Amino acid sequence: MFAKSICELKEKGKALDLEDFRNHVAARISVVGKPQLKSVYARAVGRVSGRALRNNRFINAGLQGARITLSSFGRTAHVLWLELTGLFFLVFAVIGGGAAVRAYHNHEAGKGGLQRFWLGVLFAVLFTYFGVTSFMRSRRKS
Repeated sequence: MFAKSICELKEKGKALDLEDFRNHVAARISVVGKPQLKSVYARAVGRVSGRALRNNRFINAGLQGARITLSSFGRTAHVLWLELTGLFFLVFAVIGGGAAVRAYHNHEAGKGGLQRFWLGVLFAVLFTYFGVTSFMRSRRKS
């Protein structure tokens, strides 16, 4: 229906300029305010330019290249994140192990119980597990 009336305008010998097009669209849409009319134009321009961009092979090639590059960077950043967290977990495990050794020496000197020692050992073992599994996950990802 829309294309037919545009063809009618062409057949009448009228030059199809922007003002004719606006009048035609305004007549097709019932009484609409200016902001609504602008949004109608914006949607139409978006649809037409979207179709044109989807069919452009240079745009498609650029998007595909960007997608591949970003996925590669994302994968690398994820592996780096896993390795850094693994390193921090192992550092904390060493600190916990040192605290356990200190607590054991204090126990041997008669200055305290074994609760701090076992807490340090539990902390060290747990964080060693977290660190090692983080490195194993990073190895699987790369």
